[in-house]
Amino acid sequence: MSRTGQTYGDYEILEMLGEGGMGEVYRARQANLDRIVAVKFISAEHYTDEINRRRFLREIRASSTLVHPNIIKTYDFGERQGDIYLVMEYLEGTP
Repeated sequence: MSRTGQTYGDYEILEMLGEGGMGEVYRARQANLDRIVAVKFISAEHYTDEINRRRFLREIRASSTLVHPNIIKTYDFGERQGDIYLVMEYLEGTP
């Protein structure tokens, strides 16, 4: 299911960048700051119960505190339609 054209919070999904075992990554525009970000959607199948869901969210919060030039910045996260989404710094390039 493509999320292109949809809005999640303040993030307008522009295009899919890739997908893998954990979910999908999209290029998006953060409307209130008018900047391009990467949004990763984690499928609900990866946190099958409330304990794993909370653990996953705790790991997202912990990763957001890391500051290093070689680590992508975590800006935000949220939940919608059973999936968790993680908003990160967008870096142009090729895989």
